[in-house]
Amino acid sequence: MKTTLFILLVTLLAACDKPVVGYLNTGDAAYLPDTLVIPRRADLDPVADATRLDNNAPWVSLRVQGVLGTPPLYYSVASARETGGGSVDAFLREVAMIGGGIFYFPLHHETPPGRYLVSVRVRNEGHDKIIPDAFTFIVK
Repeated sequence: MKTTLFILLVTLLAACDKPVVGYLNTGDAAYLPDTLVIPRRADLDPVADATRLDNNAPWVSLRVQGVLGTPPLYYSVASARETGGGSVDAFLREVAMIGGGIFYFPLHHETPPGRYLVSVRVRNEGHDKIIPDAFTFIVK
């Protein structure tokens, strides 16, 4: 009888372990295209870029593809590195992410010219993954 109660007690305690909720798979995550060229404001065409200039429209990427996971999924900039002489600190002050892993970069910015590679953090309840060098910004 004591053995049965002991086994029952151990089973109940083991069942109280909190299981990991859901899943998150970023193995096939990618941006298509994975690069955004941001020209200098002086290089914008007043006719072709009239709508962007009139509305102060920011530069945006497409949404990240290939991320599978239990919603809600949260995206953020994990890190950035510079490969062309710019300033990562200035870049990180201006780049942002909005829903679905979409990058947002303001039309009027102070980021110096350079090539910025950005790693993206994706998380949900119980999971946290980083997509290294997921997107490239070329600021002219």
